[in-house]
Amino acid sequence: MKKIDIDRHATAQINMLANKLMLKSSHAYTQKFGIGMMEWRVISVLFSNLNSSVQSISDILGLDKAAISRTIKKLQEKEYITVINNSEDKRQYIIDLTNSGRSLYGIASDFAKERERELLSDLDENQKNELFNLLKILRHKVDEM
Repeated sequence: MKKIDIDRHATAQINMLANKLMLKSSHAYTQKFGIGMMEWRVISVLFSNLNSSVQSISDILGLDKAAISRTIKKLQEKEYITVINNSEDKRQYIIDLTNSGRSLYGIASDFAKERERELLSDLDENQKNELFNLLKILRHKVDEM
């Protein structure tokens, strides 16, 4: 049996990077804004996708509905979102940001952009373009698996 070379194993490298980013970001967002990364991700989705459902947020983020539902509950308790029964389908809810949720997005999005700028600061524009192209290819490939 041949052992896996973790330095040349794409899945391991991507997961390790994602785990480190999540850990560092979660700490930074909790310290600065009192929210975790899951909460920030949901707020970001809601800012761009008004009147969302748990399913639509789950589809966009690629996470299970149970995790999204737990996060929705936290954000509702913090009064960053509203959850209203869908008049057309009582099993679904319409989720949207409150004014304080939109305000938080405005402040936290600047923070997020600065963190990304810092993360990518050692790459030139061609490298950044290639990185995003490669990530897009891999994301589509995962959908096919």
